[in-house]
Amino acid sequence: MPRSEIARLRKTRFSSDQGLLTFGLAILGPYYSTYEVTCTDLALAREFDLFASMHVGGGSPKVAGGFERLLDNNLVDRRMTVVHGNDITPDTVARIIDHGGTFTVTAEIELQMGYGDPLTGILHELHAPISIGTDVEPAVGSDLFTCMRITLQHERNRGIMEHFRKFGSRPHKSALTCRDALSWVTTNAAKIAGLDNRIGSLTPGKQADIIMLRADDVNLVPAHDVVGSVVMQASSANVDTVIVAGRVVKRAGKLLFAGLRDKLAALQSSGERILDDFAALQRERV
Repeated sequence: MPRSEIARLRKTRFSSDQGLLTFGLAILGPYYSTYEVTCTDLALAREFDLFASMHVGGGSPKVAGGFERLLDNNLVDRRMTVVHGNDITPDTVARIIDHGGTFTVTAEIELQMGYGDPLTGILHELHAPISIGTDVEPAVGSDLFTCMRITLQHERNRGIMEHFRKFGSRPHKSALTCRDALSWVTTNAAKIAGLDNRIGSLTPGKQADIIMLRADDVNLVPAHDVVGSVVMQASSANVDTVIVAGRVVKRAGKLLFAGLRDKLAALQSSGERILDDFAALQRERV
């Protein structure tokens, strides 16, 4: 990470942590960089009080035992977040959590890319906060309703099958509930981002971030269990109103952004250019 650029951004555009956007580092970590680079990046995160997020996918790490070395040298703290981490051993996951580190699960892309079982169950057993998200949006959708369901249902299936292998029967109750899943994208997400003092829940004094769904839509009637309905039946199509920091940005199912059609056209054009450039590159290689 370029220290001079981090310092510039921290002193200018991101001098405050109170904006709608906050500053963090997307570092390579011990799976994709040298141990020395990882140490330097984590030291920068501490110096500027920034979160350092790293993706840890499948395959062999560049630094064998990298996380264990970081832990032994007390370089892991609340600022370090691991995305994925499916093949990190449960003992090391527990040590990272004990040192204040956190994890984000992106189940759909982890399943697609064959990373192995998401860490959802291990984190739940450790009573660690869990946040979930999406990754590689060109390949999978990015709405958090789908994200909640896939993450919850995969872990339920994994837990049921593990119980069946051990006891020859399926459990009568799942270890994870719909309320757990809802917390992954609200209270726990805010906590892991270090922003739970001002977002993540409808609490007096916190920022007014509110999503309102139409409970009389066909797919949500009858909504006797509101949390269950939101997690298991709802989709982005049910979202009627969105308020961000007290400002209405969606009303009656319509986004309230000026020039939205032009922005979508520009996005379409950009995508076509990227595909054309890629096709040209492939022809050159042939």
